[in-house]
Amino acid sequence: MYKLIYTPQAEKQLTEIANNIYDLSGEYKLAEKYVLGIKEALDHKRSFPKTSPLICVENPKLKGLRKVHFKRYYAYYVLDENDHVMYVTAIVYDGMDQEAFFDSHI
Repeated sequence: MYKLIYTPQAEKQLTEIANNIYDLSGEYKLAEKYVLGIKEALDHKRSFPKTSPLICVENPKLKGLRKVHFKRYYAYYVLDENDHVMYVTAIVYDGMDQEAFFDSHI
């Protein structure tokens, strides 16, 4: 089983997601439940992280990037197969232009 590590950027994005949901709904529990759902979807991948396909982009900096979908978000991760670690690198709203996001955040 792979160890799951969130990058500082991914942690910040989870906080922003929770804050946005709270701002829209006024319900702390709903925001917390949503973030926990994203984390559970990633945790589920720890046993078989290669079941998520590699994303198809032409940017060589994104080589090895995989994603998991939860409701309205994609959580992106890369694998360190030598150390059995999944690094969660970004969590992005699925309605956003994904390639444009990575172009501006690399």
